[in-house]
Amino acid sequence: MLFAHISWMPEYSGDPGEPLFSTHGWVVGKGDAHERANFKAIRGRVYGYVPVREKLRSKIPGNINLEKLGADKASTSVSGVTVIWFANNPDRQAEAYIVGWYRNATVYRELRYIDDIEYRIECRADDAILVAEGMRDFRIPHVRSLAGQAAGYGYGQSSLWYAEGLDGFKADVALYIDSVEHNLVRVAGEKSQSGGDAINDLDDMPIGNASPQKLTGTATFFPRDSRVRQAVVARSKGFCEYCGELGFERLDGSHFIEAHHIISLAEQGPDTMANVIALCPNHHRQAHFGRNKQQLEAAFLTKLSEIQGA
Repeated sequence: MLFAHISWMPEYSGDPGEPLFSTHGWVVGKGDAHERANFKAIRGRVYGYVPVREKLRSKIPGNINLEKLGADKASTSVSGVTVIWFANNPDRQAEAYIVGWYRNATVYRELRYIDDIEYRIECRADDAILVAEGMRDFRIPHVRSLAGQAAGYGYGQSSLWYAEGLDGFKADVALYIDSVEHNLVRVAGEKSQSGGDAINDLDDMPIGNASPQKLTGTATFFPRDSRVRQAVVARSKGFCEYCGELGFERLDGSHFIEAHHIISLAEQGPDTMANVIALCPNHHRQAHFGRNKQQLEAAFLTKLSEIQGA
């Protein structure tokens, strides 16, 4: 896994008029950034740029240290890398958030070019996920920030961060991107759109209804009614409504439980209590990623019918 610190843009579409925000001195001075086209599909692929420090006493572009990604010194590239793109939020300028990622990417040691675009990393367009601006909420702490000092880690001055030795942090990032990718609704063409039923239904979202509204930016999301989730959690009294196990105890003495849309919003499921069941984290993950998720869906519907009929 490689973390690449770039400028903040809505779409990274290659449009020279697209607004950007950056904390990089070169970008601030020039008012432009080479990563402008990081999510522009070109013949089914995307080509990402991240600034790398120039070699000492020269203006020759620096190289990416592939050895930190498991390559040997003779390698010119390394494949199968998950590249996490993150940027500082223009509204909270000291805070950086994940803006997207490349799955199964190829990272090159030296700078390369295609169609007058500079790039260092590439992958299939279908493996490139851009998070809509309003949904960018996974923070990457700076090592000198209060959040970084509290966590004991963070990115530094370099635009590349390898998060070496931080297996727990990288596991959290992997779970986050898995949960977002699970909700993807593929559409015609080279762009993907992202839709509802997140693996963790705990976010407060706008008021929902039986046919949830779609919010479209670079991705499409289905807002949830936070009151539905709150009512379902209250109904469960901290117990998984499928297996009956009590959720683990939080610091405040309450028990952790998650709300799950049995028929996902992306599949036109209603955002109502008749379609939402309280689950322990294990069965919630099984419902999304387990081989038996279809059987679980039927079992959940039966359980919910029994609960509502009680």
